[in-house]
Amino acid sequence: MKRIFTLISFLAFALSLNAQSVEYSLPMHSLSLEVEAVQESFFAGPYAMYANKLLGIEVQEQDFAKCSVTAIKLNSFIEPDPNAIYSIDAKYAESALKLSNSGLISVSDASFDNSSLWRYPLVAKPDFSAEAASATTTVVNSVLYTPGSDFTKLAVNQSTKLRKTEAQMAADAADKLLEVREMRYNIVTGNTDATYSGEAMAAAVAELSRQEAELLSLFTGYSVKNTRKMNFNILPTAAQDPQIYIAFRISDTEGLLPAENLSGRPVVLEIVRPTVAPRMPELESTKPMVKYRMPLICDIILKDGLELLLQTRLPLYQMGEVRSYPVKK
Repeated sequence: MKRIFTLISFLAFALSLNAQSVEYSLPMHSLSLEVEAVQESFFAGPYAMYANKLLGIEVQEQDFAKCSVTAIKLNSFIEPDPNAIYSIDAKYAESALKLSNSGLISVSDASFDNSSLWRYPLVAKPDFSAEAASATTTVVNSVLYTPGSDFTKLAVNQSTKLRKTEAQMAADAADKLLEVREMRYNIVTGNTDATYSGEAMAAAVAELSRQEAELLSLFTGYSVKNTRKMNFNILPTAAQDPQIYIAFRISDTEGLLPAENLSGRPVVLEIVRPTVAPRMPELESTKPMVKYRMPLICDIILKDGLELLLQTRLPLYQMGEVRSYPVKK
């Protein structure tokens, strides 16, 4: 069950038996972004440039990588402000706490767990099946003629193993692909000498489909997609002007990155503070005073370049005004 605290409930008591005063800290908000992104790495097929000529299809011929944000959740947490610590005479502490518990602005207790899980996965690399690719060498037979002892020429057969050109290997892969498709069609239609039925037909068709996919990927390439989730924390300060923070960064090749990593493009969080009417000055009092903070409702805007990722309104204690309240004995 969540506990309910008041505005000045974050009291850092350093109270000993002989202490003359009690120190307490005013509350402040920290922001936490839970970000989910999909990182895609595309690897062009080694025979992509021959796809149109041999198969009549248009394909992507260059590798690329991209990272896209798919979900964002913004959470706010309340914590003690180390720069807003005040003290009150110990003899008034009990009555001040009772007073605050009975009527000042209250908020729900929240988790203070700011731990982040930083996971940097292995970079994806292309892997085109060697089984699907054709042989890389070919044997060329030729006839050589050598002079004989009686001034006649002798014919000598010679075989030479040569490495195939890329165009030859692409043509071989295309031929094998068309052959696999024809075999599958013949099995499905029953146009074969062998009889396939039931599980045997399903297994044969599945194997041919697997071979087709591997061969086709040599021309079309393939993509690897991974979902990344990370948490990023932002601690706004009232003194910063303008109120613009780099929340995190995105790299097409490395995915989600912390703000300190300059290898990615920045995702910017902006806090827009409303214009408020000036308050009446506080009246002087001879009574002991307790400091408290009124939160200010601000607009929170998160952008990736010109793309708006998130916009909402949140109360932020540190953007509000610090006031005083007299303590009753």
